[in-house]
Amino acid sequence: MLAPLQTGAARFSSYLLSRARKVLGSHLFSPCGVPEFCSISTRKLAAHGFGASMAAMVSFPPQRYHYFLVLDFEATCDKPQIHPQEIIEFPILKLNGRTMEIESTFHMYVQPVVHPQLTPFCTELTGIIQAMVDGQPSLQQVLERVDEWMAKEGLLDPNVKSIFVTCGDWDLKVMLPGQCQYLGLPVADYFKQWINLKKIISDEDLVSHLRVQLPGWEYGESRYYIDPRWRFSSRSCEEGNRELKAYSFAMGCWPKNGLLDMNKGLSLQHIGRPHSGIDDCKNIANIMKTLAYRGFIFKQTSKPF
Repeated sequence: MLAPLQTGAARFSSYLLSRARKVLGSHLFSPCGVPEFCSISTRKLAAHGFGASMAAMVSFPPQRYHYFLVLDFEATCDKPQIHPQEIIEFPILKLNGRTMEIESTFHMYVQPVVHPQLTPFCTELTGIIQAMVDGQPSLQQVLERVDEWMAKEGLLDPNVKSIFVTCGDWDLKVMLPGQCQYLGLPVADYFKQWINLKKIISDEDLVSHLRVQLPGWEYGESRYYIDPRWRFSSRSCEEGNRELKAYSFAMGCWPKNGLLDMNKGLSLQHIGRPHSGIDDCKNIANIMKTLAYRGFIFKQTSKPF
């Protein structure tokens, strides 16, 4: 009895995929033959009775990387700012590029040495108290453990493509190389290329293709959506000024408040505490998963240095 049941299940699965393709029709491909995976296709599937999992399976494109390594440092800080800043929280989430699910976590606190005493401002901002960093490994020791973790997870295999993902360029362009230079430590090559989620979110193609919803811009009953092409189609000075301001906001300054605005723009619930390194990583991973299911393919944003 088992074999006929398995055959029937396989036949039913094949039927569903066939029906899904018929439902989507030409929506899956653009005139140039490039897949157009978008939320319109998902909505069309839902309208024909397909659940979210089926829609996601059909619309989820292959990524360029096997794994995304989501990273978000927290560092010593004060007002006015102290120098040099030192990393005190070092979290990494290993995100599967095919499923966009978290497969492994690296998370350590780091003992600061130049300014070993955390300021009240730093504790209030990050939630990290003195006891959490006292007696913890130095940055050099943590970097050694990162390398061990990378090897254990198969991320140093030349056949495995992985890339770090950050919210901004500060973590890997400023903070890590700056502290390593100060301490006379080498920076591993895998830290020298990354994806800046802020640049991804503010990308013109993403805004027009996925219709990212901006927080705080309401006109009448509906939200104001950005389409970069609108800047050429103004019918009045008032409309033109509004479009130009919105476009500039999207392409230049947005997301104004980082992860909080990204989550709001994508209608996602914020996870945990803002400025907790590990919680920020979870939010970045959730945003990436959301964008991937809407059809976005992530690519490197950093330039070689």
